[in-house]
Formats: sequence, structure tokens, C-alpha cells
Amino acid sequence: MKKIFLPVIMLLVAAVSFSQQYKIEWGEEIKLKKGTADLDIIMADNTGLYFTEERRGGMIFSIGGGATSHKLYKFDKNVGELFDKEYKKELKGLAFQSFQTMGKDLYLFATDYLKKEKSYKVYGAKVDKNSGELMGDFTELGSYELESKKDDFEMKVSPVHN
Repeated sequence: MKKIFLPVIMLLVAAVSFSQQYKIEWGEEIKLKKGTADLDIIMADNTGLYFTEERRGGMIFSIGGGATSHKLYKFDKNVGELFDKEYKKELKGLAFQSFQTMGKDLYLFATDYLKKEKSYKVYGAKVDKNSGELMGDFTELGSYELESKKDDFEMKVSPVHN
């Protein structure tokens, strides 16, 4: 009896482990393009779901790493695309940092290093959640003195209650 019991248990465990494989299928609305490096969910509210796509264009392994673009998508509750907005023109001369939510608002943060002043500047702009357009120009939020662009600098954006 014990000789039959062990192989039957092993067969059941093998059958169950193979049945736990998963598969992700994208709908027709979401087609990832060549060069997509990262997808991040930013926020979800009653109007829809917001997420970003980071794409690396050109030659990734070239000197300098190639160009990177960031695109904000908004989908409705039925996963129908409402808009997609790329921020190449708005971020010209700046380095993309992140999208952040503060309360019910969505913000885009970017940074810049000025060699002459040896300063690291942080900029922010509010994003219109209906169109993805920036609501005004970037505003300087802070300036930090650094010796060189290679200095390690970590930044965390969070709302304060005042």
C-alpha cells in the first residue's frame, strides 16, 4: 500500500504544479513598442487608470546610452485608451525624474545639473488629468549644491500637510 501511495502523491503534486502556470495577454489597445524598458502604474481614480511607459530609442549600448522618452497613458474602466502623451518637448534640457500623485493631483518632476553653478535643480509641473498636458511651465522646487554631476543624489517627493 505504501509503495502505491507515494507515486500517486508525486503524480498529483506534479499535476498541480503544472496547472499553476499563468499567461498574460494584452488587449488590442495596449501594444508595446520596440524599445519599451519599463511600465509603471501611477494612479487609478474614478476617471481611469494612469501608467507610464519608458522607451529607449536608438542604440542602447552606444556611448551615452541613447535617448529615453517617457509617455503617460490614461485608460478608462473598460481599458479603452483615453490619451497618450509623450513629454520629449517639455523635458528638453531636463532629466525626467518621476510622476507623483499628491492628493487627487498628478505632477511631473524633472531635474537638471548646472556645471557653472555646480548645482542640482529640481523642477515640478502639474499634469492635467483629462488631456495629459502640463498645466503651466516647470517651477523650480529646490536647488542643491553638488561637486559634480556624478555625485550620488537621491530624491523622494512626498506631500506635506501645511
